[in-house]
Amino acid sequence: MTLNRLLLIALFTSIAVNVFVGGLVVGRWIEGGWDRPGAVQRADVPDGPAPRWLRRALGKEGAPALRRVWDRHRYDIHPLVENAKAARIAVANALAAEPFDAEAYAMALEGLRARLLQLHTATHVAMIDLVEDLPPELRKRIADRARRWGERVSPPDPESRRPPRS
Repeated sequence: MTLNRLLLIALFTSIAVNVFVGGLVVGRWIEGGWDRPGAVQRADVPDGPAPRWLRRALGKEGAPALRRVWDRHRYDIHPLVENAKAARIAVANALAAEPFDAEAYAMALEGLRARLLQLHTATHVAMIDLVEDLPPELRKRIADRARRWGERVSPPDPESRRPPRS
């Protein structure tokens, strides 16, 4: 084997290892990150209905109550989830249409907004039903999760923005 062939094999091996390790790092970061306070791993999220963030916040202790409430509300929520999926597809189809029709796209976005509002309203009704009977420590978990989410999605401070690149 020539030196060039050995170097080429070493290069491709290095790239493969880097892509593999990079995928692991990105996957871990998406799931909650290493050493972040309150990070919960996928194995710690109980299976079942309801949004994953809510299952994650309540943990195994709150899973039975969550399942009972979500079972009561599933006939209201499930069709709304399907409607929201269909509305997202309609938005994508309107965006991809040639020739592009801005009015059709705006109508599709409005339809999505309306469907999501219905879904959020039904979900909030179920959440109110859930938290009414939860012990204070489980309600606190949900509140802490919501607080962390609010801090995470806060708009950036305009003073901390970098100047535009030239």
